[in-house]
Amino acid sequence: MIGLLLGLAATVEVRSLTLTPEVLAGKKPLLLECAAGGPSTKVVFPVEDLSVRFSAGAREHLGLRKIASHPQTILVFAPPRHPEKGTVELTGPGVDILLGVETREHGGRNAQARWE
Repeated sequence: MIGLLLGLAATVEVRSLTLTPEVLAGKKPLLLECAAGGPSTKVVFPVEDLSVRFSAGAREHLGLRKIASHPQTILVFAPPRHPEKGTVELTGPGVDILLGVETREHGGRNAQARWE
């Protein structure tokens, strides 16, 4: 199993998830909620060189950036407004992750992840 770290760029809060084989094989999506207009959400995949594909408009609407590929794949989400949503597919050797991302209103906890 691979661990996934969710970090908030403007705070020291870090959350960690363990990805199941079903999620790694793309059979079960990981859903991530990010606060719009709030602190950025950093998602760290401890796997090098994952290929990242975005749904149409996801990059702009979710403020999505890939900031590193080595030694880990790191994505940052900074959605400017709510409501927005999109999907991100990450693929690599033995990994096929489908990440569904939705915004929520700013306030309260920033990042929240759950299995569908």
